[in-house]
Amino acid sequence: MMVAPAPEDTYDKVLSAAVELFGEHGFAGTSLQAIADRVGVTKAALYYHFRTKD
Repeated sequence: MMVAPAPEDTYDKVLSAAVELFGEHGFAGTSLQAIADRVGVTKAALYYHFRTKD
């Protein structure tokens, strides 16, 4: 049985992935989908934690 990650873990993983991707591709060159893919979550999960990419 898989256990869903705690929301705090996902939040931290999203922040880390965003920083990495912004460094690689810039803010404008990084999509929410790219961040979601890096973390292994859906875009809906990103919106749960963050209202916008900003």
